[in-house]
Amino acid sequence: MKISILRVLLCLSLLVSCSKDEPSDPENIPETESFELEEKIVGTWNVDNSETLASEGFEKQSADACYFYSFIFHADGTFIINYRGGTLTGNYTVKSEKQIDLGNAGELGNIRFTNESLSFSAQLTDICSKNIQSSPGNVHEVGECYSFLNCNDATVWQAEIDGTKIFIEFKDYDNGTWFRRYENWNAYRCYSVENNQIHEGELVLTDNSPNRLSFIHSKTSGNVIYTYGIIDGELKEFINGESTESRAYQPVERSELESLLTTECGEKTYVPDDEFEGYLISLGYDNVLDNYVLTEKIKIIADLSLAFDENMDVSLEGIEDFTALQKLDIWYGKIAEINLSNNKNLERLFMSSPVLESLDLSSNSKLQSFYYERGKAKTILLPQSGSLRGFEITYTESIETMDISNQPNLEYVIIESENFRELISDTDSNLKDLQLNSFVLEELNYSLFPNLERLSIGYTKINDYNWSALKELRELFLYNTENVSTLNLSDNQKLENISFSTFSLNSLDISANLNLNGMFLTRMDNLSCVKVDQVHLDRMQQQPLMWNSDDHISFSLNCD
Repeated sequence: MKISILRVLLCLSLLVSCSKDEPSDPENIPETESFELEEKIVGTWNVDNSETLASEGFEKQSADACYFYSFIFHADGTFIINYRGGTLTGNYTVKSEKQIDLGNAGELGNIRFTNESLSFSAQLTDICSKNIQSSPGNVHEVGECYSFLNCNDATVWQAEIDGTKIFIEFKDYDNGTWFRRYENWNAYRCYSVENNQIHEGELVLTDNSPNRLSFIHSKTSGNVIYTYGIIDGELKEFINGESTESRAYQPVERSELESLLTTECGEKTYVPDDEFEGYLISLGYDNVLDNYVLTEKIKIIADLSLAFDENMDVSLEGIEDFTALQKLDIWYGKIAEINLSNNKNLERLFMSSPVLESLDLSSNSKLQSFYYERGKAKTILLPQSGSLRGFEITYTESIETMDISNQPNLEYVIIESENFRELISDTDSNLKDLQLNSFVLEELNYSLFPNLERLSIGYTKINDYNWSALKELRELFLYNTENVSTLNLSDNQKLENISFSTFSLNSLDISANLNLNGMFLTRMDNLSCVKVDQVHLDRMQQQPLMWNSDDHISFSLNCD
């Protein structure tokens, strides 16, 4: 009997074990889908740009970031894309026989192989989308250099032509720089330099393969093509395909070039701050850290953006010689003073520095707008030319007064300063947008702004909220104010939007404001009912998202 029971248990255990999937069983391991493309795509694919070069004009080419030299795919799943803007690298995944995922870089689609050539559509994130035709190149191993600039990064070459020493160096997109050419003028004991950033739009890179680099020089007669290649250890320069024996450059130590870089030909601008000059070097406007910048290079700059560490002491002495500046952005850095009186062409200014103690814009007669934040200035002097259209002052405690008189074209003013006390204006102001945040502002003469269309007031000590003079008012924002219990908006017939938040209002009548299309009422603890017209109730039904309020607030034709 016991034997029979054991036999039954044994059979049951065998039955259960046989019914379970065994991980070691090859038949139960899911197969990973594979594609022929995984093998076929590996290698270097040189992009055919002949059609682009033939069909596109020079100016279009110079602005075209969607210009590729090669696509390289390794068997380990990594890729390199060599294009005019630099290099993209990452990992790729073959999704199908027609598609490759490049991760955050984008994707390739419509992949086709024809007679050993490869065509596909490239969609690269934040760069462009383009149809590509390419042919196979030399085998590239992981870790090998992949372009002329990459293979010859920072190598210095020298030649002596007609008694003048010429140095050339290539850079693998060092902050946008890929070419520099120095000429040593012995007679003047100085040197001149040409690089692709100073001559942006004049030197257009057209080929950056491992063995050859070509660019178009637009300022020479007929858009001359310069081509460089390394032959027998020498750098050969070809001009429009013709080699000149005197244009053979020998590799030299960098110290030979650096010994030359002591005096640059031309008038100099004194730039004593190493951070400021270093930033100009990174942008291609200077070459060596020596407290001087060639004036002719900076006096043509129309747009300059500077960014420094917020805890770094910085001097912008020398900015006065940037006479062509139209737009200037300065981000952070402890800049105690700045002189913009000589920047007569300045139209837009962004200034952010926590220690700036004064800002005088009275000489900037073309200034149209400025943004100022985080500084210590108590006021800002505005240009009296009538050019100013608006300004914004935020994230500061120091601004106390602003005089906007004699500004006939001023349309918007935004001031957020804890200690702002007074806004001075004349009676013929054309101001349309006024936004004020201040803990100490006690009064505001609304009659000075008859053309105002948008008004925003917050955190102030203002007691007067009689806006009867503001006949053109369309948008009204009032928040964090404890000194008002009632509002009369009957004279503001053009009001379209109202937003009130966090203040002591206990009654509100908008029945006369028939153009009102939206209202936001939040944190209004003392307000229980808003008197409206039937027009408003109809609009609330049609566009409920435009009418928001605290749950305890009702809208009625009669709040009595």
